[in-house]
Amino acid sequence: MLLLTGGAAPGAAHQRGTVPAPGPVTVVGAPLVHTFDLDVPGDLVEGRWTVTGDRAAAVPYDGVLEPVGVVSPDLAEALVVEYGRVDAGGEVLSWHDAGTLARPQTYGHALATSPAVSAGTPTSIPVRVSLPDPGPLTALPGQVLTVEARFAISYLDDGSGTSQGLAVTGLWPWWLAVAAVLVALGALLSRARRAPDDPSQHAGPGTPPATRP
Repeated sequence: MLLLTGGAAPGAAHQRGTVPAPGPVTVVGAPLVHTFDLDVPGDLVEGRWTVTGDRAAAVPYDGVLEPVGVVSPDLAEALVVEYGRVDAGGEVLSWHDAGTLARPQTYGHALATSPAVSAGTPTSIPVRVSLPDPGPLTALPGQVLTVEARFAISYLDDGSGTSQGLAVTGLWPWWLAVAAVLVALGALLSRARRAPDDPSQHAGPGTPPATRP
């Protein structure tokens, strides 16, 4: 599973002084930056990213908006995230709720689709962040209401040129743990069904082992 982020903010690989390996899916777009005004109900900002592929075969991916740097928990919970569904020309046809900046949903979940991209068919992903109700928020002296966010995508690549399955974003790693537990449990049950029944395992103390005729 590989993770890429759109925008100029450096990722973990850049911070270590290395360059991330190229992959079949890339995302391009400027970071979304906005200072929200508590006196303007519905204050919003829009951003747009482009997801492209470099293979003829469609590569499944998914993405999510993630904040860059520290955002006040109250502000992050109050900011509503939406992803846009576009037509062939890139015009937004409809906006779909994707939770809050504190608990965002993935692009595929919000649009009820399984995104995939191939060479020659880039996907435009509009993102909108708004503050519908600034009432519960109170700006404290020195509090910064500027938010920076970027669209991060993940994809599953098996290295053969035909990626399979849908990637899981890094915000929900518990899915990987659940899958690992289920796989391990299935293996144990399978071995238990295949193992022959040994009467000696059920005999009480002092009982001689059973003999075969």
